[in-house]
Amino acid sequence: MRPIMLKVYEALGTPCGDVGCVLWSSSRAGNATQRDFDVDQLATLWLKNAALLG
Repeated sequence: MRPIMLKVYEALGTPCGDVGCVLWSSSRAGNATQRDFDVDQLATLWLKNAALLG
């Protein structure tokens, strides 16, 4: 299967796929922290941070 933007990939290289995101709450005070995680963990982390999942 050929990439749809073959010339772009040839010029710039294949992207790594990392995507930044932010989880925040305006209802709690606390220190900001940075964590790296896989996208399949995003929903569970969001529910836990929203206190909707134990």
